[in-house]
Order: sequence, then C-alpha cells, then structure tokens
Amino acid sequence: MKRLILICVMVLSALLCTSACAEKTITAMASPVNPEHLEKASCYARILGYDAEQNTLSVELIVQEVFSEDDILGLEIGDSIFTGDEEILIRTIDWYEDDFYLVINAGDYEHAPGSIYLHEYWDNYRPDRYGHPTYNTLAVIDCPVADTLLFLDYTSEETHDALELPIVRTAAEFLEIFFGDNTDSDKYEVGLNIDNVYVVFDGDGQLAVIARFFVSWM
Repeated sequence: MKRLILICVMVLSALLCTSACAEKTITAMASPVNPEHLEKASCYARILGYDAEQNTLSVELIVQEVFSEDDILGLEIGDSIFTGDEEILIRTIDWYEDDFYLVINAGDYEHAPGSIYLHEYWDNYRPDRYGHPTYNTLAVIDCPVADTLLFLDYTSEETHDALELPIVRTAAEFLEIFFGDNTDSDKYEVGLNIDNVYVVFDGDGQLAVIARFFVSWM
C-alpha cells in the first residue's frame, strides 16, 4: 500500500511539474481601440472598397503588433510567439542590446523566412520586417461617406515622396480620385491598402478624416 501511495505521489508530482514548467505562448498586447465605440478614436486602416449605391467605404481597422517588455524578456527556448497570424516555436534567441533589438530564429541572411526581428518600441517590443511593422486586423466596418469627410494626403501625387503638410481633399474629390473614372489615376497608383492610412472618427463615431501617409515600402 505504501508503495502504491508513493507511486501516486510521484505521478502527481510529475504532472504538476509538467503543468508548471510547460512552454508558454506570448501574444501581442490588446488594442486600446474598441471597434464598437469609435467616438473620438483614431486607428490605422486599410480602405478596401467603395459601395456607390450605399455611399459607404469598407474600412479595415488594423493595429500594430506590440509585445510587452515583460513577455519578451521572459522568453526562453521552447516557448512560442504568435505573430503574423501564426504560432512560431522559438528555437534561438539572439540579443543585440547595443542596438535595442533581438532576433528570434535567425536565418542565413537578414529577415530570412521564419525569423522574427523585434525592436524596442516605447518600452515594449514591435516586430519589424525591413522597416515595415506587422499589423493585426481589429475589424472590418462599413462607414458612410459624409460630405464633411476630409482626405489628407501626405504623399506627393507626382513623385510619391513624403510631404511636410498634406494636400487636403473633400469627400467628393477623394471618391473621384480613387473610385471614379479618373484619367489621372496613374498619379494615385499608391493605393490605400498597403498599411499607409490612418482614420479619425468624430464625437459621434462617424468617419471624419482619412489620412494617407508616406511609407517606404510602397
């Protein structure tokens, strides 16, 4: 009987140890933007299309992936990180403290497939791929196009370079440029769905501003 009790205790201890020592999976921090309450909110976005009959824009709200410093500093080999819509097992971790970043699963060359580059970002860490942050989709919503909607364009029409101050367009001009039969559409070949837009909602939660900013990966 004593032997049976001892075996049970050992098995229970092993199970408890396995549970306590199990590898962990970290995920990005929660977004402060609530898609159910967009009053006086701003958010990165992708403009997916325009419904002329309903006069609405399909807007994908996106948030940058940001991981807490505590989660990153606590990572160990065998843990996993959920990023880019997939869970990645951590095989190696290389720290570059002087440059404030680390590389998970470093490959034979920079940004090799399967590698994750995490840079310090406002006391936390953000994945980066050739200067391009990664995003998660928060929601896809249909937004009425009000006459008062403004389009702020921080990207030059001709050169696609960054502008210090934006070109300001009305709602009608915006729709004509991107969704109308516009003969000068080649000037606007840099679209609105390559992680180069943020949107602003007014006090009633209605879409008030669309801003296109310069990105280096266009």
